[in-house]
Amino acid sequence: MKWTFIIQQKMKAALALGSIMLLIVLSNFVSRGNLRGVGDAFVSMYQDRLIPAVDLIYLTDHLYSKRLLVEKTILSGDSPASAALQSTVAAHNQSLDSLLAAFAKTKLVDQESKTLSALKLQLAEYNRLETRILALSSGGSQEEARALFDGVAAGSFRETLQSLSALTEIQSKVGKELIKSSNGEVAQMKSLAMAQMALAVIVALVIFALIYSSSAFIQPKSNSFHLN
Repeated sequence: MKWTFIIQQKMKAALALGSIMLLIVLSNFVSRGNLRGVGDAFVSMYQDRLIPAVDLIYLTDHLYSKRLLVEKTILSGDSPASAALQSTVAAHNQSLDSLLAAFAKTKLVDQESKTLSALKLQLAEYNRLETRILALSSGGSQEEARALFDGVAAGSFRETLQSLSALTEIQSKVGKELIKSSNGEVAQMKSLAMAQMALAVIVALVIFALIYSSSAFIQPKSNSFHLN
């Protein structure tokens, strides 16, 4: 009867231990998933947010640099656009195209894709106007070139800058969301780690109770020796 009771207790303990071990294994899988999520978030922060943010700075720099070069020529009044200037502007345009192509290859949210498409169209329009300004300047039509530069081209330039600014704001917003998501996953990992420790303590207690209950039913043999 005692042995039957011991076997029942062992079965219950084994079932409890198995359940606890299953919980530990499941929590371990969840922790690994969270760890991969945090790693992916950091990679995305670097590749899809930090590098593109730097590219946006370079885009703005190239855009301002070539406009200042054209402005310097237009404001001089009697200095037509030279072949060297046109070559420099073309080099800036090539750099802008390369940066936009690199930006487009990163992971973009819907709003970024829309804003990037608008930026490409606006930049293409501004480049067209700039080419027209340089052509007018090279042909000696300085006043017409200056009017176009200060009028329609200036408005196109502002629209392009607004799109660049909008992309920067989206970059910042998505970056904050990634950080918030990573913090949540890290907090969940901490909670799971504490739960695993608690389950490990429970396992130890169950094993201790099993050993104690088993030893309690083992009665030591009492041998009485009677000396003759």
